[in-house]
Amino acid sequence: MERSLSPAAHNAAYQALGYPGLYLPFPLMTISELEEILDGFSRLGSPLIGLTTTSPLKEVVSEQAVPNREIVNETRSANVLHVGASEWHSDTTDDTGLIRILEDYSIEVAGKRVSVMGAGGSGRVATAALLTLGADVSVYNRGETRLKLAAACLSAPCLPLSAFDSIDVDVIVIFYSHRQEQRGDTI
Repeated sequence: MERSLSPAAHNAAYQALGYPGLYLPFPLMTISELEEILDGFSRLGSPLIGLTTTSPLKEVVSEQAVPNREIVNETRSANVLHVGASEWHSDTTDDTGLIRILEDYSIEVAGKRVSVMGAGGSGRVATAALLTLGADVSVYNRGETRLKLAAACLSAPCLPLSAFDSIDVDVIVIFYSHRQEQRGDTI
C-alpha cells in the first residue's frame, strides 16, 4: 500500500468533483485488524462502510469476506470490501474496469489472442473477464509464486515471462506493481 497510487488518485478526484471525502491508507493484513480501525472510526462518529484493497490484501480479503460474485472466488482477488448486515462482503472492480476500457477504445477481444502480463490479483481478474469475453488468453509472469496461483485459479496457460513472443499476440494487457518488485516477487 505504501507505493499505491490509489490515495493520490482518489483524493485528486474528490477535490476535482468537490466531494467531501478523504481516501486514507491503512496498512493491514487481516479483517480483525480492520475491525479495530472501524470501531475507532465509529467511536469518532465517522463510521466507514466500505473500503478498497490493494495487494497483498486482495487475496486476504477474498478469503476472509463473503464474495458478492463468483469471480472473487475463482481468482482469489477482491479490491472492494464493504460491511453487510452481519458480515464483510468482497467484490472486485478490476473486471468491469478492464471491460470499460476495452469498450471505450472499441477493442474487440472475442476470438483474439490476448496476453496478460502479470499474474497478481488484477491480472487474474482481467484474465477471467477476458475469457468470458471469448478471448484466447495466456498469462505471463516473472515471479513463480503468483504464476502458480494463477495456474491454479484460471483455465488459461500461465507461463514464465521468458516464454512471451509478441508475434503471436493481438492484444496485450499489462499489470505491474512497484511494491512486488521491491519484495523480489515481481509481476
